[in-house]
Amino acid sequence: MRAAYRDTGIPDYDGNPLIEALPPVLTDDQATLRLARYPQYTEAQRRAPNHLRYHLMQNGLRCFIPLDIHLDLQRRFSCLLRVGYAGRNPLAAAFWQRLEAKFETFDQYGEQYQAPDEASKAAGCNQKCGATIKRLGMGLTLLSPV
Repeated sequence: MRAAYRDTGIPDYDGNPLIEALPPVLTDDQATLRLARYPQYTEAQRRAPNHLRYHLMQNGLRCFIPLDIHLDLQRRFSCLLRVGYAGRNPLAAAFWQRLEAKFETFDQYGEQYQAPDEASKAAGCNQKCGATIKRLGMGLTLLSPV
């Protein structure tokens, strides 16, 4: 599937393919039309037998009429996506420079690792404990004989 890129109408977003490939920013009227769900209904359904009308009433549960809070959420998510992508423009050289700098200093286990002596003390062992404690990540600890 090929992406369709469109003009955003916002200078900060222009030239960012991640944002230009998103659907357009919706007006409140457009969002209301897209969010609303109304069950199918015909006048003949009112004359249906009771056992069928009970099932037809369940269609009402699928009804959704957007309120102001729903439109506010739609606006917030739309903005959240676009602002989040604004700093991640793959066509901007600054993005790749920041990414490379972060990659060079990244240490996946930096905050999780404890020196064996500190880990032994934290586990209540002394030097005579006869075990080495290793931090594995995700809160898992491995005790192995010395």
